[in-house]
Amino acid sequence: MKLYLSVLFSFIFFIFVFLVVSYNPYDKQYQAFLSEKVGLKDYTNKDINGFIKNYDNPVTVKYHMPSMRMLSIVYKQIGRFDDAIRVVNSYEKDKDYGFCVLYKSPINRSICRLVSVFSNNDITIDKNSIISEIYFEKGDYAKANEYFEKSNKTDLCYCSKYYALANNNKQANSYLHKCMIDNSISLKKRLLTKAYVMTKQKRYSDAEKIYKSLINSQCDKRINCTGNVEIYMELADLYKSRKLYSKAIFCYKKALKVQPYHYNANKGVAECFEKLNQKSEARHYYKQILKYQPDDTKFIELKIR
Repeated sequence: MKLYLSVLFSFIFFIFVFLVVSYNPYDKQYQAFLSEKVGLKDYTNKDINGFIKNYDNPVTVKYHMPSMRMLSIVYKQIGRFDDAIRVVNSYEKDKDYGFCVLYKSPINRSICRLVSVFSNNDITIDKNSIISEIYFEKGDYAKANEYFEKSNKTDLCYCSKYYALANNNKQANSYLHKCMIDNSISLKKRLLTKAYVMTKQKRYSDAEKIYKSLINSQCDKRINCTGNVEIYMELADLYKSRKLYSKAIFCYKKALKVQPYHYNANKGVAECFEKLNQKSEARHYYKQILKYQPDDTKFIELKIR
């Protein structure tokens, strides 16, 4: 009985000490969480610089996987690929962050963290695969290949796109088949992958039909609906590769209507206007890129002189 009471007392004492030590209404995780809430409002209002200011902090990028991924995607969208890679490399573990910060009471957060010590909630990610995709979109295919070879190659759809770009049709089609029959992957992602592979294989007509079938007309009517952005971007790239510059401009502008900060959309439409010898229009879209200080700022500055 004495042993039981001694163990019970020790446990209660341990809990008490833990709560006293960790009781901090201004703990860094909670403050980062509050900043993220403000950042989400900035993102909704298309204030990307405000979003970055509130999201890019050591706590968020190290411990909150969903927010870290969102920040890296935004950096990629505005052409700051080096920052996107930095954010991904900074991530350590999620553990208790994602759900413990939801408690307003610091005591409840402390209890939540105590419980998480005995749980296995760490969220792991394949950093090499994510970084490969970032270099892929940047157009640095040597680096994309370097990280792709080190990745787990679990993203079947990305593997298919990667091999299609490398003109390895056998591997591209093999991974495409695996991607298409995997029902855990969204149908939209599978079809986008199929259309991308068809584009790289110069099956333009078939790819165009898939892209057009995926466009959600209701989403087009909502200013903050991002569901069609990727579709319009890839369809624009298809038209651009076929030198159908007016059609490409139309699609890039559709994407820019929702995400005016989109680096590849602004750059794509600017390059199309250059091909059409409309220099002033091209300079306008290059200037839009500079608002967000992309990695190739000096190159873009030369374009608008």
